[in-house]
Amino acid sequence: MPPRGYALLISVIFGWGLAWPMIKIGLNEVPPLAYRGMMLPLAGILTLGIARLMGEQVRLPHGQWAWFLFSTFLNITCWVLFSTIGLGLMGSGHASIIAYTMPLWAMLCAVLFTGDRPTLLRYGGLA
Repeated sequence: MPPRGYALLISVIFGWGLAWPMIKIGLNEVPPLAYRGMMLPLAGILTLGIARLMGEQVRLPHGQWAWFLFSTFLNITCWVLFSTIGLGLMGSGHASIIAYTMPLWAMLCAVLFTGDRPTLLRYGGLA
């Protein structure tokens, strides 16, 4: 992996590590839906801005809008809203364990519900 990849990986590690306690603190002051309603647009603008600064193409391929909107609803709307509500009901440590093990649960669900078979590369990704 190039040095830029390592830098991005480290930034994601620190970002996620700090995010859960910060969300827990924020939820003490603001209701979950309002909190996420403020944070998601800011995060989206920041992400698109970083992609533009890195010279990445920020355009959805033709014919992908339906799948994009469906996956956005599940991944962003449902995951973010439900994880925020759950974080208000449990400690940030427990919530982060659930969040960090999501790839494991996703792979197990893929095996059970779609018949997808894990490969050595996927096991490596989980590790």
